[in-house]
Amino acid sequence: TPAQSMRVIYDTGSSNTWLPGHDCKETSCDKYGKYNRHQSHTFAEMYTQEGLGEAKAHPHFFIKYGSGLVRGKVVMDDIAMGGIRLKKARFGDVTYENGHAFRKGHFSGIVGLAFPSLAAANMYPLFDQVIDQKVLNKNEFAFYLSNRIDKPSRLMLGDSAKGSYTGQLHHHNVVENNYWTVRMLDLMVGDKRLGMCPPQGCRVAMDSGTSLVTGP
Repeated sequence: TPAQSMRVIYDTGSSNTWLPGHDCKETSCDKYGKYNRHQSHTFAEMYTQEGLGEAKAHPHFFIKYGSGLVRGKVVMDDIAMGGIRLKKARFGDVTYENGHAFRKGHFSGIVGLAFPSLAAANMYPLFDQVIDQKVLNKNEFAFYLSNRIDKPSRLMLGDSAKGSYTGQLHHHNVVENNYWTVRMLDLMVGDKRLGMCPPQGCRVAMDSGTSLVTGP
């Protein structure tokens, strides 16, 4: 407050939300907007209690991805996305980042949408904060992936996915509350099964943060 605009990746393969901060000096932090806590009236310190001692400001975090690393401190501020607003949302203010993905990528931050068990350093997934603050009629999110330039892809919050698909939706149970992990029976090429999974199936993570399909 006033608003600062960021371009972020909504990533079901991680649980941390972070933005490049004012103190980040790497050129990759400057490409698509930096969060400047000094210019926000709604910025608030984040404290953690350490035993019986005093509360410690700005718990620090370090996250290593397959394609780079970031470090910084956890802060609180209001966040607006897709027409909703979260009060005092917890996220990471990155002071250093390094890696090929950040130098080449067309984004300035990550919103992790996986489960709290994967979150680092007292962070809390943004969508869990959406649930806690009751800002949606239905606690759902979906991705519409388009292959047409004139019809862009989008993230849909609540029940806004209606009208974006045909036929019936098939539900699959989440079998591990960390990634969005479901059970896969096998892969097929044409009508031939590859026999890649054991009889009880494989566990696979649905990861919106990558375009790769990988397996053992």
